[in-house]
Amino acid sequence: MIRVSLKTKMTVATSALVAFFMTASAFSALYFFESGIKQSIFETQSIFAGRLADELDEKIVLLQNELQAIAVTLPHEILNSPEKAQRYLDSKIDATFMFDDAVALFSPSGKLIAEHPFVPGRQGMDFSSHDFFRTTVAYLSPQVSLPYSSAGNEGGPVIMFTMPVFDRHGRLEGVVGGSVKLLKNSYFTKLRHIKVGGDGYIYIYATDRTMVFHPVVSRIGKKDVPPGADRLFDAAIEGFEGTGETTTSLGVSVLASFKRLKNANWIIASNYPVQHAYRPLHEARTLFLLILIIAVALTWIAAWVAMARLTKPLLALKEHVEHISEKKESDKIVHLRTGDEIETLAETFNAMVTEMTRKTESLQSSEARYAKAQEMAHVGHWDLDVGASTMSASDEICRILGYTPETFGGTLEKFLLVVHPDDREKVGSALSEAIRQKSGNALEYRICAGSDVVRFVRQEVEVVADEQGLVAHVIGTLRDITSRKNAEISLRKSRDFYLTIFEEFPSLIWQAGSNELFNFFNKTWLDFTGGTFDKMAGFGWTDAVHPEDREALLRTYHDAFQGRLSFESEFRLRRHDGEYRWIMCYGRPFRDVENVFAGYIGSCYDVSERITLEEHLRVEKRELEKAYSELAAMQGQMLQQEKMSSIGQL
Repeated sequence: MIRVSLKTKMTVATSALVAFFMTASAFSALYFFESGIKQSIFETQSIFAGRLADELDEKIVLLQNELQAIAVTLPHEILNSPEKAQRYLDSKIDATFMFDDAVALFSPSGKLIAEHPFVPGRQGMDFSSHDFFRTTVAYLSPQVSLPYSSAGNEGGPVIMFTMPVFDRHGRLEGVVGGSVKLLKNSYFTKLRHIKVGGDGYIYIYATDRTMVFHPVVSRIGKKDVPPGADRLFDAAIEGFEGTGETTTSLGVSVLASFKRLKNANWIIASNYPVQHAYRPLHEARTLFLLILIIAVALTWIAAWVAMARLTKPLLALKEHVEHISEKKESDKIVHLRTGDEIETLAETFNAMVTEMTRKTESLQSSEARYAKAQEMAHVGHWDLDVGASTMSASDEICRILGYTPETFGGTLEKFLLVVHPDDREKVGSALSEAIRQKSGNALEYRICAGSDVVRFVRQEVEVVADEQGLVAHVIGTLRDITSRKNAEISLRKSRDFYLTIFEEFPSLIWQAGSNELFNFFNKTWLDFTGGTFDKMAGFGWTDAVHPEDREALLRTYHDAFQGRLSFESEFRLRRHDGEYRWIMCYGRPFRDVENVFAGYIGSCYDVSERITLEEHLRVEKRELEKAYSELAAMQGQMLQQEKMSSIGQL
């Protein structure tokens, strides 16, 4: 019986096992790699089709806006004068540049009034039977036609854009149209020459299956893709948008992308032949298999050499030392009986392990107490080695950041990774500033400790310089202040709640911040003035104050604000109907929970009726005083006459 050595058995068994798992892992990785690449290609093609669709939508909107500009500014009298209409169209240089086939003006009945460029004998032609005219008149909205053959000298397919023209009463007065040559227009020419992956192409079709644009000119305007001939072609008509594998009506397997336009019932599509799209994957698979074969062969050789070395005592001691950190305390002692220097080395090593175990236990006990203190205070510490760009952190730091000591990584990048994206820049700037200024600082910010856990922390840092005065370390503490911040947020929400109560108060309620700017108006105020909050915010509300009262009101408010005093003022405020109403305003300062000045809050009341009554009373008083004076004068005259009469009788 053939005897096989243990080394050979272990080499064969280990190599076979490693080769099996390596092969399984390699093919799994290859599968996920190919799936990822295919998904990436799908996404890239979808993005490409989406961008082309957005670009074409913008082109359509641009052309429709140009026609709308003509329709809005069109002098109505020229609709009855072909000569004036012709001169008007000839003057529209921008439109004739954008619509490279023709710009035309039609009557409500479909008769051609004028067109540019002018073609003799065409004025008065009837276009009422054309689809683009019938749909425009039927829907009274801008339309984009399907391709049709141009009647011009050059011929070829064109697309007509139309815009209805209305009179001042909203009645249809005419139709403005502009046509674009599919084979001459710069944008469609660009689409025609786009090659997707070398042999692929772009085409456009309508939801009724009419081919709007295709590199093969003979297919334009035709419905040559019957239902069922192309699976994704049909799905896109039903609403599908995206990328997938399909077979065209000509039997070619392609990677097809579809995107529906927003401004026309068109679908833009790209066809990328599968054999070209997946060629890099096929090449990578061949290379991958070759590398796998070489790797398995090298594994067999490496396993043979490793097993040979494992039979030697010195290698056993080396392996023991390399993995000692993974062993339990009782397993850290090595047992070698070789009777030579290796055994002596093993005994010395065992004595060193025993001493280190004692010191480690003492250190671990001290660190445990320190870690417990940090945990109770929710404070951790970290140390950044500026030169090496490495960072050490306490267990409490890892807990606050959402890491474990094993997953932290010990790098500044790993630390900054959990900082809230909106705060990451200022945290990095604070560290850079501390290093540059060689001084500490403090900062509060947010961290994302998990997929849905946001914490607030306070960081304080100090720098440590080396003998040359250069910053060698930045040390810092991190305190979890989430509870305090949540309390502050709850307080703000409570304040906002009371502000919402003010919304329906019958009086006009306002609030200003500590910067003197107004930051709240209740619904009653906004309804009274007819303005929006954006227009009223800051000092925008003063635009509604009567010009004669504005300066005095602002001076009263500013003086009270500087002295933190309550105030009242009477002024005229423009109501939503344009009438100025007399307003009595009361304002007083308020403070936050920490007794810090937070701004002003006030209320206003419409006192116009009182002012009107007071003015009426003042007028009546003046009239009574005038009547009394006239009565007194008459009495004086009568008395004088009586005296003169008495003297005459004597």
